[in-house]
Amino acid sequence: MGSNQLAPKPKYLGRNGFHEPVLKELDEPQAVPVSPGPSGAASAPKAQREKRMRALVEKHRQVEDMLEIKGSYFPGLEAMQAGAKPTAASDLTSLIQETQKRHEKEIEKLMDLQTKDHISRVLDAYQSADGIVNLPELNRSMERQTLLYMPAFTDASSEYNNYRYAHLCTVNALIKRRDELLAKEERERKIRDAQFPGSIAQWRSENPDIQLRVAKFLVSDKSAKERMLSQFGWAWRQVEPLEKDYATNNTFQADIKARASVKRM
Repeated sequence: MGSNQLAPKPKYLGRNGFHEPVLKELDEPQAVPVSPGPSGAASAPKAQREKRMRALVEKHRQVEDMLEIKGSYFPGLEAMQAGAKPTAASDLTSLIQETQKRHEKEIEKLMDLQTKDHISRVLDAYQSADGIVNLPELNRSMERQTLLYMPAFTDASSEYNNYRYAHLCTVNALIKRRDELLAKEERERKIRDAQFPGSIAQWRSENPDIQLRVAKFLVSDKSAKERMLSQFGWAWRQVEPLEKDYATNNTFQADIKARASVKRM
């Protein structure tokens, strides 16, 4: 029984099912005008085709530049986990700095590649020139070379602009994410600051920063306490239980004074 699968078309053999734009452009038959038209009319299709070809070749060169700069990297599981989405603003700040430093080095490499490419084009043009010096012809040759290199300079500038734009998009996204995390961390900090331990046991279970803040509050005078109440959003009813413990428990009072004096030493 014959297979129902369709056989691939011959023109796609060896191309993984795709017809590459450059090959397609090369394979297209060129129209030949039946009768000569006005001056420049016959050369217009040729000029358009050369422009398309140059654009395709330039895209290919830019891809090669990116592969040369970035390389091809297939990370393993550990590398992927290490590069997972950062959860702290400080991590993103470090990542932004690393990204900017890496971009500066990559731009230097891109400039080197473009310089080498331009030098190669100039040498090719020089070596293909006629060895006999003919000033009028030399002048015309120089004009032709100038016109020839202008698109190359435009392409180089375009490649740099595209590369720079992609980098800025990446950095802007990182900055936006970092600012979101900073805002979140600030909200969480204010919530933590607004909490005041209600007992000695709770104070002992807090982290050292909160212990120090509470200790400084308990050993302060009334005016300083008023400022701290306003600064951290505490209420008198929050602090009264621990103030009573501080006034009546000598052991706790000694611990508070020792803790408050650590920062002052």
